[in-house]
Amino acid sequence: MKKRSAWLTLFCMAWIIISCNGVVGKRKALSEGQRIYLAQCQRCHGAYGNAQLNGAKNLQYSTLNMDERIHIITNGKGVMPAFYGNLNAEEITLVASYLDSLPVAP
Repeated sequence: MKKRSAWLTLFCMAWIIISCNGVVGKRKALSEGQRIYLAQCQRCHGAYGNAQLNGAKNLQYSTLNMDERIHIITNGKGVMPAFYGNLNAEEITLVASYLDSLPVAP
């Protein structure tokens, strides 16, 4: 009985560790996306995506899917510059993912 209890305890601990790894990885990606957003995008879109400076869109009203966001960040649109030369593909994806965490306008 003690062996079974020990194995069950080990299994539960492993499951908790594996489960937390996903959350920690997502938080790390989110904070990296946020860091890049604040450095590259905040000056026009604002910290919460609603500043609308220099012709920037209000990101709180955005209905774009992930692929559309990645395309616009990569290639630019209107007055927004392309970030292809400044950010690599992973960084662009991190920023596009971060946009999901911005508040949504009522």
